[in-house]
Amino acid sequence: MQKYKFSALFMIVAPLFAIALFWAFVVFGKIAYMNVEYPTYKDTQLKTAQNHNAQIIILGDSRAKAGFIPQDSTQLNLAIGGTTPISGYYTLKRYLTHNAPPKVLILSFGDRNYLDNKTFWRRAIKFDYLDFGEFSEIMENAHKLGQCKVINQNGKCKKYYFFIYKMQLQNYTAEIYNALIYWRVWRSRFATNTQIMADLAQNGGHFFYGRAHESKGLNFEAELKGFALNPLHDLYLQKIADLAKAHNIALFHYQMPFNEASFNVLDSRFTHEYNAFLDSLQDKYGIIALNHIWALPNSDFGDSSHLYKGAHKTTADILAKIKAWEAKSKEYLAQ
Repeated sequence: MQKYKFSALFMIVAPLFAIALFWAFVVFGKIAYMNVEYPTYKDTQLKTAQNHNAQIIILGDSRAKAGFIPQDSTQLNLAIGGTTPISGYYTLKRYLTHNAPPKVLILSFGDRNYLDNKTFWRRAIKFDYLDFGEFSEIMENAHKLGQCKVINQNGKCKKYYFFIYKMQLQNYTAEIYNALIYWRVWRSRFATNTQIMADLAQNGGHFFYGRAHESKGLNFEAELKGFALNPLHDLYLQKIADLAKAHNIALFHYQMPFNEASFNVLDSRFTHEYNAFLDSLQDKYGIIALNHIWALPNSDFGDSSHLYKGAHKTTADILAKIKAWEAKSKEYLAQ
């Protein structure tokens, strides 16, 4: 009788234990199965909690992550793939909590990340980059601006969605499946992601995405017919600008280049409207735009959107433009 009770109890407890164990892996073992974007988010998260002596920081998306290579410990790349000014603001806010303000902050978001917020859930939330307090603030701001659809397709800004998303197993199954396939044909995600974390620590946060010797593919912008800044991103650009001003940080915007294949087919209306947006940054936010839409040869790109061989060119261009601005500022103050 006791043996029967033990067997029945085991049949109940064992599956529950297995489920709990699997769920713990899903929640706490993300480095073992998430895609290569995950370690870039975790590295930036770690860097904002550490103490640095950075004088120049770049915030932006994956194009900035690939396009700016820190030259020494006074430069730091805090860009993260698929991010918008929303996550950029909280990145800067966290950094300033643990660090002295840098002299220079460079923003480098691609136009797509001023238009929409498609990666918000599958990156910022799934990767545990934003906490509940930050998420709640975003929901409140989206609701006030009537921009809930930017966050949720159902148009609702419910704070409890934060927990519901994290509890839904289907939000993680694709990554777990892909990790198993990746392991079968290459190596484990854990090994890859751990190596990326080590590289990011050594490279000041810089990371390459595509690594082809040339890309003639078309980027996202090749299909755009116009540009209009989303109100929620407008708000968070202003928040970044206000935070920078409060800490006496010089604020710039740098437009990463397009490959020639994409640049040559851009719609004229999109080019005009986006360049006009860049021109408006200084008057509206106090952000100095260092350039307009431009291009580098296809051979400088590792894929249709990300620099590879050309990253040293944009790094040198950014630093030269900052140096020229500093020289001009000193000259002005000396008068």
